[in-house]
Amino acid sequence: MLSRTIEAYKCKLVEIEEKYFESIISWRNDPSINKYLNQPFKLTLELQRKWYENYIKDDTQILYVILNENDEAVGTTGYTNIDYFGRTAVTGRFIIDHNYRSTDIILNYSVALAEEAYKNFDYIYSHIIVDNVRAIRTNIKNGARLNDNPKYPELCTNDKFIMNEYVSIKEDFYNSSNYKLYLKLREIDKRNNK
Repeated sequence: MLSRTIEAYKCKLVEIEEKYFESIISWRNDPSINKYLNQPFKLTLELQRKWYENYIKDDTQILYVILNENDEAVGTTGYTNIDYFGRTAVTGRFIIDHNYRSTDIILNYSVALAEEAYKNFDYIYSHIIVDNVRAIRTNIKNGARLNDNPKYPELCTNDKFIMNEYVSIKEDFYNSSNYKLYLKLREIDKRNNK
C-alpha cells in the first residue's frame, strides 16, 4: 500500500485534508494552470468538499499535497486507477504553485513519489496533453516512454484535449537522467553542509 505521507528531500507529500482545500481551489482556478486540467468549470469549496466525500471512499486513488521545507502547501500530485493486484497505477494531478516551477522541489517530490510507487507497482502510466512540452520533457527525464499501445485509451481523449499515454518501469526510472541528477544534487548538498 502507498504511504499516506512520503518524506522527501527538502519537501514532503501528505495525503489531502480539508485544510488544503483553499490552496487547491486557488491553483485549479488559475487560468495558467486550468488550461491543462480536465476541469471546465470554476471549482468552489462546495464542489471540492463533494469531490472529497467521494475520494475518501475510493481506494483506487490518492492525492498528495506537496509541502515545502516550511510545511507550506505548494502543489499536488497523486495516483489514480490504482491496481495493487495488477501492480499498476496512473500518475497525475500535478499542480505546482508559480513560485516553485523552476525549483528543485519538482525533482525532489517526483523522485520520492516514484520511489514509493515502485514498492507497489511495476508500471506507472501518465497521460499528457500532446502540446504540454514541459510535462512531456519531465516525464521522459524520469524514464517514461511513449506507449504506442495505451493501456488506458479512454484516458487519452476527453472534451477538452487529446493526450498521449506514457509508461514507466522501475529500471528506467532508476536509470533516468532526473534520478541521476537528484543523487548528484544530494551528494553536493551533503558535502556543502559538512
